[in-house]
Amino acid sequence: MLQGDSRNLPLQGLVQSLDLNRQQGTLTVRCGRIERSFALIGRSLTPITSSDRRNSVLPDALARLRILETEEYQNVLESLGNPTAPGDALIECQLLEREHAVGPLRTLLLEGVHEVFEWQAAHYSFEAGEVDRTRFLFNDPQIESALAFAVPSILMEVARREDEWARIRNTIPSRHQIYRLDCSEEAYNAIAENEIDTAGQREQIRRLLEEPRPLSSLIEEAPAAAFHLLLAVRNLIEDGHLQALTISEKEDLAERLRNKRQNGRLAAIYRSLLEDDADNHEITRRLVLLLEQRKVPHPELAELHHRLACHHGESGDQESALRSLRRRAEILVDDLDAQANLLIAVDAAGSRNEARSLRARIVEMGLQENPAVAAEAIEKTCDPGRREDLPWLEKCSELWVAADEPERAAALLRKVLEGSSNAGLPLAVLRRLARRLEAFDDKGAARWLLTADRKHRTDSERNRSLLVIGAVVLLGIAFASRGPTPSEAEASPTSPPPPSLATTPPPTPSPVQRFTAEIDIDRLVSKGLGLKKEGKYQAALDHFSTIDRSRLGPQVAHQVLQEAEKLQRYISSARSLFEQATALEVNGRIIEASRTYRRLLSEYPHSPTTAGLMVPVVLNTYPADAKVLIDGKPARVEKGILSVPAEKSVGIEVSRSGFENAREVIDARTGSRIDVFLQKIPERTISIGAQVDARPLLAGNLVITGSRNGSIEAHRISDGKLDWRHQLDGIGDALGGITRIGDRIVVVTSDAHIYSLSLKTGEPIAVRSLGEGRGLCRIAPVPNLLAASLLLVTSRGWVISLDNEDLSQEWAFAVGAIGEVAPVTTTEGVAVATSSGDILILDSSSGEERWRLPVGERVSALTSSGGQLLFGTHRGRIAACSVGSGKINWTSQLETSVSSIVEISRENFVATTVRGNLSAMVVESGKILWKRMGLSSGGTAPLLHQGILFCATADGRLNALSPRLGEVLWTFRSEGPLTAPVAAARGRVLVCDGQRRAHLLSLQLPDGGQQL
Repeated sequence: MLQGDSRNLPLQGLVQSLDLNRQQGTLTVRCGRIERSFALIGRSLTPITSSDRRNSVLPDALARLRILETEEYQNVLESLGNPTAPGDALIECQLLEREHAVGPLRTLLLEGVHEVFEWQAAHYSFEAGEVDRTRFLFNDPQIESALAFAVPSILMEVARREDEWARIRNTIPSRHQIYRLDCSEEAYNAIAENEIDTAGQREQIRRLLEEPRPLSSLIEEAPAAAFHLLLAVRNLIEDGHLQALTISEKEDLAERLRNKRQNGRLAAIYRSLLEDDADNHEITRRLVLLLEQRKVPHPELAELHHRLACHHGESGDQESALRSLRRRAEILVDDLDAQANLLIAVDAAGSRNEARSLRARIVEMGLQENPAVAAEAIEKTCDPGRREDLPWLEKCSELWVAADEPERAAALLRKVLEGSSNAGLPLAVLRRLARRLEAFDDKGAARWLLTADRKHRTDSERNRSLLVIGAVVLLGIAFASRGPTPSEAEASPTSPPPPSLATTPPPTPSPVQRFTAEIDIDRLVSKGLGLKKEGKYQAALDHFSTIDRSRLGPQVAHQVLQEAEKLQRYISSARSLFEQATALEVNGRIIEASRTYRRLLSEYPHSPTTAGLMVPVVLNTYPADAKVLIDGKPARVEKGILSVPAEKSVGIEVSRSGFENAREVIDARTGSRIDVFLQKIPERTISIGAQVDARPLLAGNLVITGSRNGSIEAHRISDGKLDWRHQLDGIGDALGGITRIGDRIVVVTSDAHIYSLSLKTGEPIAVRSLGEGRGLCRIAPVPNLLAASLLLVTSRGWVISLDNEDLSQEWAFAVGAIGEVAPVTTTEGVAVATSSGDILILDSSSGEERWRLPVGERVSALTSSGGQLLFGTHRGRIAACSVGSGKINWTSQLETSVSSIVEISRENFVATTVRGNLSAMVVESGKILWKRMGLSSGGTAPLLHQGILFCATADGRLNALSPRLGEVLWTFRSEGPLTAPVAAARGRVLVCDGQRRAHLLSLQLPDGGQQL
């Protein structure tokens, strides 16, 4: 292994020598707490993770792209089990796009490589040999090749940056130039310490900046003040005031900042250039691209897109103009003017479907805020002579009325009626339009009604005349084509004269014939409506399409056409939504796809696309080795995704060895996630035949229980039989709590009597009374391992320390009223919470108060972890303070009162609320990792045993959770409610039911508990 220091040999020198010798291996560079690792393979340098896979340049790049913050990145990787290729894992979770990986992310990773070469005090080491492939950020060959940066290019860029920085250093004025150091050293020190007023110099600089001259000439004229001048210009850049620079200087400065990727200052330069020249469309385009990366406030970006759209429209580039208007409309979703401009452009481009959806949105927005703008846009994009635009023009007239401009509404209706004369609209539509006009112009509406009726009668008479003429012509042709019969041929050997083509009217149908035809038409229409009523929309559409509307009257024909159009729109919309859901499912976005399928089923239940539809459903808490049956038939589950039929509710059955089968009913129309709880089958359940009034204790091979009548019993874990029993003297009870110290157990009664009993036989070893005036004991004693003592808390606010051996009192301290929170032993002393809202730290050896923290709320939970004191209040506040000083490090808020806090690892803990909700949080920051609702009884604390978190519920369910992810591994259901999992040892969990009886569940817990 080759090791060195950048002060002795620069890093670029090392990399150059390794590249010349064609070395291959792992390069590690450290600077303080920062560590970066690179793989040197084939004259290329690739960023990789550190040896412990905790440090890499990837999280910094993701944070700068605002994709994931560093803490979110770490939490995601921990939830995924710290995969070997974190980049591929992020792409698989759809947190990172492949285009970002080979685009902006690659640029930032390369910038991170360049920054490593700029470290001044770096230590490096190079280990030759094969590179560990598990340390690569991406395993995808395409992305991996894109992130393999050529060593010669890196070295050239590093050299260019050093030369540029050297030129910058040469242009910086010296201290003699800045402060005119022709004076004494004392004067210089006074100036450096700002004891001498330099306001005169700064005033001179301000006047120079106000002059309309180039910055270079100002620096030449005032070399002594050049440093202040440059500093002032830098402040002006950061504040956005660049009036002192010329346009050419701004462009040069922008080019330099763009090469150095200083996007914040570059955006300020671009804005200043646009203030000087608003028609500089190239600068506008660059600023748009820059702001799209930085996610700046939307109004500014929308205005820039509007400028680009105007420029593209003037230059004839309609496609680019339409693209800019679309982006502006996406940014200003609720801006009616942006949507209206997009509608005009889309209509000019000929996109009918997009224009139709935009019109619907504009009508909805116009009825709420600005109907005049919406009406103007719709009127511009609709043609009165086009039949499909008629409904939009009617909506437009309603918008003009809502805008309090009835004249515009009347003019629009007149234009529609004039255009409708050439559109061949039915009489009913013309009459409806005329009635709308009647509200504004009575005479005009009457004239249009009369004209419509006259036109209809004329058209009907002309159609009848043409029908009669056609019938006569056909009849004549038929007679002419018919040959003579034999009798006619004998009687008249010569051919008869041709029949006369007189225009005689056809025979008038009889009333019976007319009535029969009307009945047939009604049957045809009724059949289609019946199919629609039965939900057979496709069959109804096919039926209406086969009807010959020429045989129908105007009103009936219009009704048939309208029904057919409605059915066609319904089926088309359903098909579009189905294709959208299918695309989401193909791309792996199952939750969104399931949501879209449910929307399809709820909004379009009669669509033909729903026939035989299979909807993906996510199975929560689903074990990989379980078998799934749907209505008794085997089903396939891939990555926790199950496809269920949408036509009906189905029964799902999940089976696994060692568990009882779980049965659920799934309705694809209502849910996209299903909680499948596999019930654990205990190897053996042992009921302890004793009344349990105090919290029982697992000690060795025994279960120790205590009752109100003072009976202390020990039952064997193997069979639950009684091993020994001890009756406390007098009327003592065991409600003060039971704890174990070595080979003894300590029982405290509620009236402050302490009994030390042998764990093997139950014989008393020592008995002590705290005396009168100390109050009652309702909290179990807490062993203080640091001081080899036992801590008791009484109802009158006394904290008492007793010796472990003879139970003699070591010290006592009165802290005031104490709630129901047990004291906590820490490295700094004993932490006690008072009912008045204070937390105290008492010295373990003397009981003296070290510090007091006024919380201001009643503390309901208290524990210590990682050098911090974690506490929760009855108002849902949860916080962490330093054990040494009591300083609050962080505070968080839960939805309701905190009932318990349990440490699940050195870094994390779980807080339980009175509603039974669990929240896993980080000890150092209070960040919530996961939440689960209703998995624990409100007043009980979870239990961590062998890597499994046990929680009991009031409905008799014992839930086993993964502490890392919060997933329910399995559940056990008892016959009655469970109060809490009170203890666990050797693969057995001790629970208590509502009848004050204890049960031992042998659950075959493996070591580590994570392989269930």
